[in-house]
Parts: sequence; C-alpha cells; structure tokens
Amino acid sequence: METKLVDKPRIDFIDFVKGLTIIIVVMFHITFFHSGTQIIQFYSTPFFMQLFFFSSGLFFSAKSSFKEYFINKINRLVIPLLFFYFLNYFTGFFASEILGLGPKGIIDRFEWVFLLDLFNGKEFFHYSGSVWFLLCLFNAYLIYYVINKIKSAYLKLLISMVISIAGFYANNYIDLTFFIDSAMSMTVFFALGHYLKTSNFIFSKNYWDYIVLAILTILYVLAVVNLDIYSQVMLNRYRGSFVEMFLLAMAGIGIIFLFSKRLGKWKLINFFGVNSLIILGTHQIFINAISVVLKKIGIDGMKGLMINLVIEYFVIVILSRLVPFFVGKKDIIK
Repeated sequence: METKLVDKPRIDFIDFVKGLTIIIVVMFHITFFHSGTQIIQFYSTPFFMQLFFFSSGLFFSAKSSFKEYFINKINRLVIPLLFFYFLNYFTGFFASEILGLGPKGIIDRFEWVFLLDLFNGKEFFHYSGSVWFLLCLFNAYLIYYVINKIKSAYLKLLISMVISIAGFYANNYIDLTFFIDSAMSMTVFFALGHYLKTSNFIFSKNYWDYIVLAILTILYVLAVVNLDIYSQVMLNRYRGSFVEMFLLAMAGIGIIFLFSKRLGKWKLINFFGVNSLIILGTHQIFINAISVVLKKIGIDGMKGLMINLVIEYFVIVILSRLVPFFVGKKDIIK
C-alpha cells in the first residue's frame, strides 16, 4: 500500500527541505557575492535544482482523471507562472522607465517586445528568470503522468532514466524549446522522489543517518573539488557525463534530506518551504532593488540575503491574503 505524506512530521520534514532549497536559489540570484555565498554556490550547483524535482516527485499523485490532473497543474503552476511573469515585467518597466534605472544603464532598458520572452521559445527572460522552473516542472508533471501508467515500479524508473539520458544529451543535437529538454533531463529525479516516498529510509530516523550523512558529505566534497562538474538545468547544459551528474546530484540530495531529517522543524524555514513558489516568483524583484542600494552602502551578499528573506516574509503574507488564486493557494479553474 502506498504511504501518503499526510503525517505532520513528514510534512514538516519535506517543507524544511524545500525551505532550504529556495534559500539557496535566492542566494544564487544575489547579484553581489562575498566569499560565504560564493562557497555555497560552488558546492550546491550540482544538485539544488535536481532536489526541487525530487521533492516534487514526493507529492506526485495521479488518482484523478487526466482532465482533473491537468487542471490542477494549470491552477498550481501555469497561473502562478503567468502572474509572477507579468508582475516581474511590470516592476521591470517601473524600475527602468519610471525610476529611470534603464536609461542610466543600471538595469536593462525596458522594451515592450520583452513581454514576449515567455512565448518566443528562446528560453531567455530579461526580468523574470526564475519562472522558467514552473514551466519546466509543468512539463515534468505531464511526462511523468504518462510514465506512471506503467504498473511496474522498476520499469517506471528504467524508462525515466532513459528519458533523462536522452534529455541530457539532446542539447548536443537539438534544442527543445520551452524547457522540454530540461524537464526530460530531470525526469529520473522526479521518478525517484515518487518511488522513494514509500521508503522508510527517507522518513525514519536512526543512528545510521549520521554515518551515511558523514560519508556522503566527504565523498561529495571530494568530488566537487576534484571533478569539473556543473549543472545549468535551465539551459540544459552540463559539464561532465550523465553518470557523474546523476551520482553527484543524488549525493547532494541525500545530504540535504539526511541533514533536514535530523534537524526536524524550524518554523521560519518550514514557512519558506510551504511558500517556496511565492519566493521563487518574487525574489528577483527585491534582489534587483536592494542590490543597487546595498552596493552603495557597502553591505555584503549574506546580509543582503537576510534582508531579502525578511522582505519575502511579508510578501508571502500579503500575496497569500490578497491574491491566493494567482499564487497557487486556491483554484481559479474548477
């Protein structure tokens, strides 16, 4: 029988993982780094996006019809994607043309044609780079819905692995637009998340966690330092082989899961995890804003990160109350 993620400790645990991951994402997009943020960027690059897909697989459920499933993903992913996309571009217009930062060369000068960034298939965004993930995740959900029709769990994993290998190497021969190739490359991580959600290894706590965590951490650090491996999931570009990318990503995912499992629950990080979609869609607005100010007064990247997260806390509260239908909290389409 399939284990459901309805028990409070498990929900807290997964939300903690998502909270840590979205904080890493924000850190990546801080445009001014000091040594602390650069170190975290260096060590987290090989796995943090794969971790998002793995976590999403943990919540996968396809008990409804395809129509209901599709509508659910429109409400949870596509509508927030469009909302955050146009919100970012509106603020880009305001900053560029109203505040005059565009003509001064501080940010890209706004052009109306930029509004087509999402729809032209070029996979480049002038003001809203993070929302690509929502479109990519939407594709991943559709891909795995088809794979999940297979009854054998092992065959699902095998097919997911084949699709990921195809997506990984597709960029050498063809560019599949709208992040379809990126979704293909991440399918195996999504599938593993779905497969392992019934595993006691993920959720149960025992002393072996510390031993496995220590071993994985040592091996991961040695691999990152000595191997030239890099994952740029958005553009589906990687350095290293698929096997190297896969093993290093799984090691990183294992470290974060074991670390989070032992820590239990931190309310603020869990809060960020529950609302990671809102942070994903809005954090670059405030990063761009505070970067200009903080550079001038000499505040470093880590303090900038803290300021951004404080701002995000209030943004989450406001958007959840004012526009819950646009941030995946309530359904627009029934």
